[in-house]
Amino acid sequence: MKNFIEPIATVTKTSGLNGDVKLKPLSRYFDEYIVKNKLFLGKTPSDLNDCLLENIRGIGKRRTFKIKNHNSLTDARKIIGMNIYVK
Repeated sequence: MKNFIEPIATVTKTSGLNGDVKLKPLSRYFDEYIVKNKLFLGKTPSDLNDCLLENIRGIGKRRTFKIKNHNSLTDARKIIGMNIYVK
């Protein structure tokens, strides 16, 4: 069986000065995917980088996510529009 790569969220905007971002879920199982699976970040499935969520703050639609190695506002702005994928 092949490994299918599927987008589960899109980075929509920044939140704060520490590199936090807001995500728009694309899957109804988004909450389970971000906890249990290995995540990847990229614009298309062919150019993906590893992605690790360091911190999740908030409840419901007001959650912010901290992605490892994105520690400033400029780092967070670079990934706006990218998708988070799961195998």
